[in-house]
Amino acid sequence: MPQTDGHKYSRGHVWVVSGDIAATGAARMSARGALRAGAGLVTLASPRDALVVNAAALTAVMVRAIDTVVEFVALMTDKRFNACR
Repeated sequence: MPQTDGHKYSRGHVWVVSGDIAATGAARMSARGALRAGAGLVTLASPRDALVVNAAALTAVMVRAIDTVVEFVALMTDKRFNACR
């Protein structure tokens, strides 16, 4: 149960990594599952070619364009992220 004085980061921030435009379904299901399980924030890391598909299907999940390992590593240095799926 969330605490009344809690913050979204105290409930965890999950990163989900999506496949390309033809392989986005499992990532979207995982993102929704993380929200339902109680994560405070969920961000979907999406290749740019699949960004519109993922963003249109996920209204409560943040979507970030990530095409390279360098971009992914740069975002993962944020200490607020607790899990990657």
